[in-house]
Amino acid sequence: MKAPNFRKMLKEGEAWKVSARIEKKGNRKIWMKKSVRSQHSIPNDKNLLAKVGLNKKDKILTIAGYYGDWTNALAKAGCKTTYSEISQPLTNWARKKFSKNKNIKKFVCANYITLPKNKNEFDWTITFEPVGGEMGLSIAIIKSLLNKKGFKVIHYPRENKPLESYARYKLLANVYNCNFNRKSVFIKGINYKFQSLDKKHIITTIKTNEKARKKAMEDINSLEKNKFTKESLKRLNQISKLIDKRYLKKIN
Repeated sequence: MKAPNFRKMLKEGEAWKVSARIEKKGNRKIWMKKSVRSQHSIPNDKNLLAKVGLNKKDKILTIAGYYGDWTNALAKAGCKTTYSEISQPLTNWARKKFSKNKNIKKFVCANYITLPKNKNEFDWTITFEPVGGEMGLSIAIIKSLLNKKGFKVIHYPRENKPLESYARYKLLANVYNCNFNRKSVFIKGINYKFQSLDKKHIITTIKTNEKARKKAMEDINSLEKNKFTKESLKRLNQISKLIDKRYLKKIN
């Protein structure tokens, strides 16, 4: 049987904290500026929450927050949001740019496999085009099952993000007996080149439930403590199909 190597994911995730174009200049490390610092799509749609499938009262954790445009848009639409990103420079940038948005309650620099910390802390975990799909994203989705409602990933289809991106996570929904849904919806906005969006976004949703929360809690405890129950190991062995073999370990 195989299981994700949680500790190795945490350790290798440390290297990602120096992302966001940090380069060495002599003895100094400098965050290199870009002419455009934004996510690939920047929504500006009065019906954003309805199109994504959210309510104004929802409390949201955004993971892999990058430059923060989606966190900001969801907060402007009325949701209470927490921005998170593993890169400290990116977290600092988002805080500096969007700190006036009072619906963004926190800016957190953390590996997304460690969030959320508590059961029912948030309604949703939401992310726009996260990376680490063969490393820690599956663990972050399991973590999201601790929420009141679940997980949503949003992406804007193009050559390097095809239509079927993130469809593979239906396996997680099956393992934890959760509802899985994907829909295409047109969301008004601009791209990072300030051009109007002309394609539909894909919203992939995994809805949690009380049984899924219980299983997810058991599996997260198993990963963190490196002690596996029989049922937990069975589930984690199944989701290991989603993870690169470098981040797996054999459990006798």
